[in-house]
Parts: sequence; structure tokens; C-alpha cells
Amino acid sequence: MRAQDGPAEVACDKVSHASRSTSPKTRRGPQRSAMAAQSPTPRMSALARLTTHLAATYARCGLAYKSPLKVERRVLTKNSRVTGNNGWDNDENNIVLRVRDLLGVQSKSGHPRTFVVLDLLGQGTFGQVFRCQDVDSKELVAIKIIRNHPSYYKQALVEIHVSMLLSTASEMDGSEHIVQMQDHFMFQNHLCLVFELLSINLYELISQNSFRGLPLTVVRGFLIQILKSLVLLGRTNIIHCDLKPENILLSGTEQTFSITDATSRRQVPKIKLVDFGSACYEDETVYSYIQSRFYRSPEVLLGLPYNGAIDMWSLGCISVEIFLGLPLFPGVSDYDQLRLIVETIGEPPWHMLAAGRNVRRFYHRDERGVLRLKTPDEYAAETQTPRNVSKRYFKHSVLDDIIHAYPIPRSASSDECGKEVQARHVFCHFLRGLLVVDPAVRWTPEQALSHPFVTGDAFEPSFEPPREYARPRYRPPMASMPPPQWAGYYSAPRNIPRADPYYPCGPVYPHSCPMPDGCHPMYYMSPDYFGPHIMYTGMYELPPAAWEYPPPVLLHAPQIDDRKRKGHAPHPLLYDDDMRPRRQQNAAPAIPNATHRKWPRRRKPKDSLTAQFATKLDI
Repeated sequence: MRAQDGPAEVACDKVSHASRSTSPKTRRGPQRSAMAAQSPTPRMSALARLTTHLAATYARCGLAYKSPLKVERRVLTKNSRVTGNNGWDNDENNIVLRVRDLLGVQSKSGHPRTFVVLDLLGQGTFGQVFRCQDVDSKELVAIKIIRNHPSYYKQALVEIHVSMLLSTASEMDGSEHIVQMQDHFMFQNHLCLVFELLSINLYELISQNSFRGLPLTVVRGFLIQILKSLVLLGRTNIIHCDLKPENILLSGTEQTFSITDATSRRQVPKIKLVDFGSACYEDETVYSYIQSRFYRSPEVLLGLPYNGAIDMWSLGCISVEIFLGLPLFPGVSDYDQLRLIVETIGEPPWHMLAAGRNVRRFYHRDERGVLRLKTPDEYAAETQTPRNVSKRYFKHSVLDDIIHAYPIPRSASSDECGKEVQARHVFCHFLRGLLVVDPAVRWTPEQALSHPFVTGDAFEPSFEPPREYARPRYRPPMASMPPPQWAGYYSAPRNIPRADPYYPCGPVYPHSCPMPDGCHPMYYMSPDYFGPHIMYTGMYELPPAAWEYPPPVLLHAPQIDDRKRKGHAPHPLLYDDDMRPRRQQNAAPAIPNATHRKWPRRRKPKDSLTAQFATKLDI
């Protein structure tokens, strides 16, 4: 046995020796030359015999060698079991793709394009996002493949429409901070959207920093870019509806954004706003369950009409999370989310509690008749669910205390500590304009851009944002909740001067407010009202000009016509209300000898007050 022989050579020698011992001797001249041509020479190393000449080694040993036809490619879809769509989809209606799969499509321009799948970037309820490469141009893109389901398909069409609308505004300020959609196509019954490839999102950036906050200079640079994108969305009448750190991506390590102040100029990473799958137009707000829970606005939690102000609330929560590294309101349910907001910011005003569809879920009346938020035990008992309260990340509950209690780096000097404290004071003032429970008072993106924390100017405690950029305070924000027919006349403005920023009687909602004895706040605070003067929590004083105009809805104060009779205001917390307009009867002619009702309707006798309102409402 030769010393330089490997294991395969030793095995081959044993097989040859066994064959020679049992077979007769033959001439080996021609056979040896043929064997030498097919097998590795003795001068080859063991590594060469077992790698490049493995087939010849197997042949010399007399063994059969079969090479695999192809290497199994890595499956990118987590649920890779194919169940439908001709072998393309799983049971979740997601397409199943592997590495180096080809997407041969016909683009919207009419030219055929081919993309090769490289990796999976993420997935969600809408579908999956893959990192792909254009075979012709070698450009890396992100392709969002929507689930093969009609509801997701229709919502993706809205995203395409919104993205195309924003792409036409590429020359406007703020468009550079919104992701650009390059193409869209259909592939195996799946709608696919092609976007530019970006880097990590803000949540991944915070997690890579061990969930420690970022400096205020970086927070300021991020806020400027997000506010510019929100200004563009406001001008195009678009609501994002899902603003969160996961939907704010860095453009790349090489792309930066410059911010300047009175003393310095710094560079921060450039970011872009993505994922318009939940976006809608302000006059087409159909869905009521929107926004991620940590960043859900109070008006959405209470079931109120909403507008672009919900994105500003989400931006306020994101700003705190970037600075602290942890979410400000980590609620585990809608009730817990509202409870955290009330503990940190304050109670909603009376007009929000009066018109909210979900108020009865979270509030109840105490023995004095005042609305009070339910305790966790009361909510768990009424909903028959276990008591589930979120974990508090911060020692303090007030927003300013949370910001100022965040530790300052030990390496900072005394001067740097003083500047940091002053910067945090300005930051808290900025947050108080964004995290306002009342959406009518919440700042707009234009107003937030004028704050000294964003501009870098000297801060004055008496700072007020410019009123010309304020949101129209009482514009109907939700098309799916029209006011009643009898409220059109009273809800119309009465030529109010533009210099007066207040509307006489507060915002007009489909319901009235739960005031003491059912009175309207205008009559409640009027000196001509002879009723119990009990202050209501959250009531604000109206200007003197408010008494010159009638209330939005006359049914709010039935005591004006008959003070001796105590009526109830028609609000969602009272169901024994006889002041609501009755249902209109069917105008179609009745069929003879046909019975439409099994039992006749019992009608209450109309008293003088009810008859008076029935005459006004034509019922």
C-alpha cells in the first residue's frame, strides 16, 4: 500500500485484490491502458481524486456515481406549502417564491421586463416584499406582491392611485421624502408594485442602538423631513393612516440631509415615507379601524370622524419614541391605549365624548352624572376578559417629566448639560402642539415647521404658531357620517368674521353633548338660563360673540321653549329620548288586503312640546 494513497485509493486496491484472488489471470496490457485513461493517475492527491476526479474514482472502484440534477433553492416564503392558484399560492393566498425565481412581466409601458428574486425583505397582512433585480438594467428594486384576494387587491389599487398622484407632484417640496413607485404589473393573479430599494426603517435603527434614544439633533433632522412629506400629503388631500417607525425608511448610508441652526450645520440620514396601503382621501374616510395601536389617535379610539390630524398625532408619538427608544403609549388594547393617553395627556373635551361611537365602551357615568373613564377592573368585568394592563416603561406619567427624566450622557460637560436641558424644554413645547387630544386644536404640518425646535431659532415661551396655517376647524371631516337632514340649516355658519378663530357653539357632530339636565353649553352658560349651574369637566369658556348666534341644533335645549319640563338631550348615552325625529314611512302605495305588520305600532300621544318639534321636522 502506497503512503500517498487516500482512503478511496485504499478501498479501490482492496476491491482489485479481491477480484484478482477469485478470477483467473489474464493479459493486462490493453485493459490497463484503458483503465489509466478513465481513472486518476497515481500522482494525483487525495483531494483531487475526491473532488474533480470523483467520477473516475468511483469508476475505478466499480461503484455507480449519480450526480444530482439540480440544487434545491431556498424557499423565501415562510408558509411554503402550495395549495392553490395552479401551484403558486399557499393557504394564506400569498405567492410562494424561491431564490432566483424569475418574474417575467409586461410593464405598464408595454415593454417586457424580467426580475430575478434575491431575498425576502418583509411581509404583512397585505402580502410580501421581495428584493429583486432587473435582468436588463441590473437595478435593485423592492417588489411588493399583494395577496391573491379581492379586498387586498382593491386596497392595493388605492395605493397605486395615491402613489401615482404623489409621483406627479415630484417638483413640489417634500416629494423627495416619499418613496417613488416605478411600475406595477400582474403576475400569476397577484398585483405587484415596484418601488425603489431603500435601507432599514427607524424601528430597526432604534433596535440596533439597543433601544436607546437618539440625540435631539437627529430627532430634529428626522422631524423636518417627515413634516415636509406630511405637508405634501395635506396639499394633495391624502391621509397616510399608518404612520409608524416601521414605515419610515432610510434612503441609504450615502444619502444625507443637512440641517442648520444658528451656530452649526449637521448631516443626518435621509429618510422616506413608505407604505400607502392604508392611505385614503380626507373626503373618503370609510374605515374606522385604522392606525397601529401605539400610534392611534384619540379620535379614532373614540369612534369620531377623522382627518389629516391623525398623522400629526402619530408623528408626536414617533418623535418621543425616537428620543427615548421606547414607545410612549404601549397599550395592549384600545381601552388600555386610551387609559395611557388620559394619564399622560389628559381627558378628551366634552364634545368628543358626546359624539364618539365608542364612548360607552370606555366611559360610564358616576353618581353625579359626570362621565368617568372606567378602571381596568371595571372594564375587565364588563367585557368578561382578563385584566390586561400594559407594562410601564417610564417612572413618570406626565409627558414633560418623562422627557426631562431621560438620563444625560455622563461624558457631557456642564455647558452641554445646560444646552441639553434647554433643548428638551423646547422639545416638550413642540410635543404639546402635536399631542393634543382635540384634533381641531392640534397643529398642522405647516405650523409644526415654524416651531423654534424645527427652525433652530431662539425660543420664546409665548410662541404661537401662525394661524393662517391652521386646519379648518369645523370642516366636515368624514363623508360616511353625514349630518341629519334637520341639522343642515343650523349647522351652516352665519357669516362669522375671519378674525374670530372660534365658532359660536363648538364643533357640529351628529350627536349633541351630555350636559347637566341635557342643556346645551351655550344655554348652560347664558345668564338667561334658569337651571342648575354645575361646572362640567373639560368645559371651556366661549367668546362674547358666541351669544349672537343660534345653537347648531335646536333640539339640544328643549328647556328654552318649556322650562317647566325637563328634557333629555339626544346623545348616544341616552336611549329613552323622545326628541329624536321619527322614522319616515315608506312612500310606496300599500297593496290592498296585505298585512305589513303583525302587530300595530303603539304611538305615544304627542304633547305640546313634541308636537311643536314634529311640526318643524315635518313628521
